[in-house]
Amino acid sequence: MTMPLPNTSRPIEKAKLRDTIYDTLLEWIVDGTLEPGERIRDAELAEHLGVSRTPVREALQQLGHEGLIETMASRSTCVAPLDIAGADHLYPIVWTLDAFAVRLAAAHYGRTERDQMAIANAKLSRALSKGDAKSALTADADFHNTLAIASGNPELVKILGGLRTQLRRLELAYFHTGFGQSSVDEHASIQAALDAGDVDRAVGATLDHWQRGLERFRVGISDLSSTRLA
Repeated sequence: MTMPLPNTSRPIEKAKLRDTIYDTLLEWIVDGTLEPGERIRDAELAEHLGVSRTPVREALQQLGHEGLIETMASRSTCVAPLDIAGADHLYPIVWTLDAFAVRLAAAHYGRTERDQMAIANAKLSRALSKGDAKSALTADADFHNTLAIASGNPELVKILGGLRTQLRRLELAYFHTGFGQSSVDEHASIQAALDAGDVDRAVGATLDHWQRGLERFRVGISDLSSTRLA
């Protein structure tokens, strides 16, 4: 039985081979094309993408480090299961580092950041109104990434990026629950505090946003699970 891979004819530039393959596989895992537990065959992936097995293995190794791919004792490789309980471990780390990023970013906050955040939040609102969870997830990430980049700390950006990658599949399920609209208002509160130059309020609003988000996630996933079992 072959893997359920989408049709693609996009050529892959050799200079960006591994990164492109990584991004493609990440997208397929996050959006559910490759479901939890799906067995991964590097030879089949390589043939489908029109590349050698080496960059595919390198991309899979990176996804493994991020907890999205698992190699079993039998040496078979599969998409990792959704770890709902893992949200309780990841969210506190993310809100601590995101609040730190906001504090650093406040010193560099200006028109560019203000415009980028406003655009991202508007996109988030539109995506949620259309029930487009995938676009909502992208817009939400754009909002937070703007501040992470503005922090001026590339290591912080890298760490937060890795953590958010682990949260993406969970948050995709969260945005499917319809609870995401509260995020739009909370984003606006963070931005309003930065516009006013009130760093402490912006940090507090960031912590509140993530903490409330975790609570909504728990409720939303519980409701979603109950609906599926009904």
